[in-house]
Amino acid sequence: MENQELKHYIDTQLAGGTSPDELKKLLMHHGWASEIVDAHLPPRVPVAPPLVEVSVAGAAVDDDDSYIDNRKKRKLAIFFLVLPFALLVLILAVYAVNSFVVNAALSDKQTTVGTPPGAAEGLGSAPSLGSQLDDSRLAPATGIGLGQADKRATAAKIVNVALSLLGLLAFLSIFICIPIGIVLIVRARRTIKPGVAYDERSGKDESSVIPPELGHWNWGAAFLTLWWGIYYRVWISFLIFVPVIGQFWWVVMGIKGNEWAWQKNKWLSVDEFKKSQRKWMPWAIALLILSFLSSLAWASLIVITAARLGKTPRQSGTVQQLNPAAGLYDYGLKASGAPLGIEIMNATYDINGQPVTLKNGTSVSDQADSSARVTTNYSGQASYGDLNGDGLDYMAFILRQQAAGSGIFYYLATALDAPNGAAPATDVVLLGDRIQPVSTEIKGGLIVVTYLDRNPNEPMTASPSVTIVRNFKIVNGKLEEIK
Repeated sequence: MENQELKHYIDTQLAGGTSPDELKKLLMHHGWASEIVDAHLPPRVPVAPPLVEVSVAGAAVDDDDSYIDNRKKRKLAIFFLVLPFALLVLILAVYAVNSFVVNAALSDKQTTVGTPPGAAEGLGSAPSLGSQLDDSRLAPATGIGLGQADKRATAAKIVNVALSLLGLLAFLSIFICIPIGIVLIVRARRTIKPGVAYDERSGKDESSVIPPELGHWNWGAAFLTLWWGIYYRVWISFLIFVPVIGQFWWVVMGIKGNEWAWQKNKWLSVDEFKKSQRKWMPWAIALLILSFLSSLAWASLIVITAARLGKTPRQSGTVQQLNPAAGLYDYGLKASGAPLGIEIMNATYDINGQPVTLKNGTSVSDQADSSARVTTNYSGQASYGDLNGDGLDYMAFILRQQAAGSGIFYYLATALDAPNGAAPATDVVLLGDRIQPVSTEIKGGLIVVTYLDRNPNEPMTASPSVTIVRNFKIVNGKLEEIK
């Protein structure tokens, strides 16, 4: 029921210039109920939002009748923003593939242990164990050729050096391309054309009214944080580069992205805002999937490489002299903390039915029924691997023996990488006289020995030139050749 006194008072105050909202607050302060005051106030007439004039010089009109857009400048800006990161991702991918392929290829090749002091590499007398080291004899050899490094490893190093240089250039380009891209994308932003009405709740920073329909996750802000933030002038997105904070800032951007984009820009409507944000979603999801697959690939590469390295023969690029006075050397061959290289240098080997005990890699003894001396040396070409499926690694290597006359005989020998670090006595197999060893490999449970020999009709004075490959395995603790 209408209160005439209240009605008269409200009409008087309104006529005097008091606004309805102020008058309502005053009456409620004096105890009038909100419903009663609203019933006596005159009905409000909805006012259309005013037209907002926006002027942008030098821009081309887009197909959308409500916006001014410079697509060419925006595409150029995106190119500068994406280019450095795309190059870095590409370079890292090529580097990973190159490393994986080379590791996979070279892991099948058993790298040779450096030739120890006192071992002979060709014809002629062998230098003594205590002689001066020759660094050129320590280079690892592979199945490609005696004393020659695998060309694939060299090519891989060259590729990696080139990729490292390109990666550095790509990294430096970030500091050039990103500022250019930021300037271009800010200038190329879509803006409302002059005379077009927009939702007045937007584009007022902290004074903006956030529609409840925007309270959802923003994919573009979360996973394309930098580019999204630059495009919508949400500069707080740059916190993603701050240590510690940047690790979880993408979550904050995903939650608050809609709110900040609504505050920083003028929008025609909520529907138009949602349409704009949906354009970012497929790219953001694609980047998320790509990042996951990339991380998975890198993790797999690390696991595979670690597994391969665990099976790769232990090797020594240098020979460390442990005790110069005693002539002891560490060849980098380890077993349970003990230098296996020293164990095999002091083991006993059965050569032609005669036990030969090395001391520091060399044995010098009197030849039976002769005053001549027999010299036996460890000659390198060592390789590791499991020969009988028991999980233990054997070491296969070459022994060289020279007696009276011109004969220089090469033998294949093996030693078990025993848990106690001991190298037990083993039999040997004759490979040939005055041959040129190339490589010794353990793969598939077999010992594969490659060396150069002569044709049957060639004299012993001829240089070895015929490649011979022989396979051996251990049967009942003895070496047997597999034809």
